[in-house]
Amino acid sequence: MSLAPAENADELFLLAYAQLTDHHLDQALQTSQQGHAAKLDHHAYLHLVAANAYEQQSKIADSMSELERYLNEEPNGPRAEQVRKALATFQAQTATR
Repeated sequence: MSLAPAENADELFLLAYAQLTDHHLDQALQTSQQGHAAKLDHHAYLHLVAANAYEQQSKIADSMSELERYLNEEPNGPRAEQVRKALATFQAQTATR
């Protein structure tokens, strides 16, 4: 039995999220990038997975970049306010270093 590759943003999001929660951070990043490169509809959530993976790797600048990309693609999305707050927190932390 073989599994077909993920073909839509929902499938890629679920895969990337599972990889993130299993602490397979590099795989989660790769899956997130795959979805974005494919220019699938509704792929903005993949930026949130990537942002979390980068944060867990202590790559805060990369995490902030992914949060900004999410906001560029979904400025009024359901998580936009939460993402703005997270971005502001990161910005404040990096300003005090």
